Amino acid sequence: MNIIITGSNGFIGKTLLNKLLNEYPQANITCLVRSPKNSVNERVKNVTVNYLDLNSIIQSDAIKDVDYIFHVAGVTKSATKKRFWEGNVIPVQNLVAAVKQTNNNLKRFINVSSQAASGPSKSVNHYKTETEPDTPSELYGASKLAGEMILRSQMEIPYTIINPGGVYGPGDVDFLKIFKMTKMGLNVYAGVKEKYISLIYAEDLVDAIVDAAFLENTINKKYFIVDDKPFTWQQIHEEVFSIAGKKHFDINIPLPVISFLANFGSLYSVISKKESILNKNKIDLSRPSFWIASNEAAKKDFGFKTKYSIRTSLEKTYNWYLDKGWL
Repeated sequence: MNIIITGSNGFIGKTLLNKLLNEYPQANITCLVRSPKNSVNERVKNVTVNYLDLNSIIQSDAIKDVDYIFHVAGVTKSATKKRFWEGNVIPVQNLVAAVKQTNNNLKRFINVSSQAASGPSKSVNHYKTETEPDTPSELYGASKLAGEMILRSQMEIPYTIINPGGVYGPGDVDFLKIFKMTKMGLNVYAGVKEKYISLIYAEDLVDAIVDAAFLENTINKKYFIVDDKPFTWQQIHEEVFSIAGKKHFDINIPLPVISFLANFGSLYSVISKKESILNKNKIDLSRPSFWIASNEAAKKDFGFKTKYSIRTSLEKTYNWYLDKGWL
């Protein structure tokens, strides 16, 4: 079995690679990387490509014999539409074109997209499903949806689209910011304290990705991969502080204030060409009150279920941060 993984040096990609190495030790795994310095594991073949250049992908010879492509690479934060399209749309377009030109036997193209591509839900009781219209609310979600649409328009290529909710776990740098606040006892909400989000622990996500990849009844479908129930950011923060055994002083910064500051973050990103997590697009992503999705389709088609409670998952994440010296 020949497997390609993109984004193997990222948080989700590394977790997925480790699972595939452990469960399919006889598979030939190739990691497509943007630079040789991004190579992450000596047990796999690393091939450098330029995702923005179709010829670079074709000339790498990585595509012609591959059975499964796990496309995880992408851009999650940017101040510009151009950067999102370069990170989330053109790579899918060129990988699909390379498959069509060089490989007639691809068994599956697994595209790890995002819940943001489908858009927010309407209320705390509205668990958005895969059959509802896609209504992304900002540039990141729009770019992920554009990547999905490329696959959905190429029916000759068997695909499965995975739409995770908010992903956290060992190695994640975004949720790390919440854990770092426990050191100071200062619990800051960036205008989202009472807003709801569907989450998924990274290990549970990659289990679902692999399970969905190798079943016939998941071909040409997309799936939300999320916990059974959503949580407010207040619940998440309080759970983290409880795990750390720390008291906290709460500061709730109104969203309009965060939005004003985000303009400077966006300007910094454009001028410095360094991405800032505080930018206008991130604020647009946080405006909806309900990012809630249903996992019923995944349960029905491939028996999806999470291994751990939110408490246990956050504890495992916290202990990993401590062990690695991140806290």
